[in-house]
Amino acid sequence: MVIMLDSVSNEKIKYLSKLASDSKFRKENGEFFLEGLRLCLDAALSEVQITAVYYTEKAYEKSGKEIEQIISKSESAYLISKSVCSKISQTRTSQGVFCKCRFIKETKKEQIDPNKKYVALDNVQNPDNLGAVSRTAEALGISGLIVNGGCDIYNPKAQRAAMGS
Repeated sequence: MVIMLDSVSNEKIKYLSKLASDSKFRKENGEFFLEGLRLCLDAALSEVQITAVYYTEKAYEKSGKEIEQIISKSESAYLISKSVCSKISQTRTSQGVFCKCRFIKETKKEQIDPNKKYVALDNVQNPDNLGAVSRTAEALGISGLIVNGGCDIYNPKAQRAAMGS
């Protein structure tokens, strides 16, 4: 069942907006925010646990098949108004598709496969750089990143910069 949210003062929308903008809030709640059809669809096709998907009517008209795939992997779905979309969007031109997801469980040192290749990052501060390294590493066949300190890996800018990886 899809629920309509059309008020920017709705508690779910306030929560999502804070999740998108506040690293400490993300860590406290163990959830992160994704914006854009590609990122949300990638999450749905991976092991990421989507707790909610939010989308506009216009987005559904354009990409209904893909949004249905995301909805099928989500615990809940919300149709949102243009004003709500503007409130939660972190981009100039929003595609009108957003997801709220749970943090991915961290891999313990003992779980790292010694037969695979990894890139170790220490204290990378810029989320755009983190995303670019992620894309480049995957293109080179690297199995994963080991991140020590630095920017929040769930920062929406880092997620957008890593899109597709």
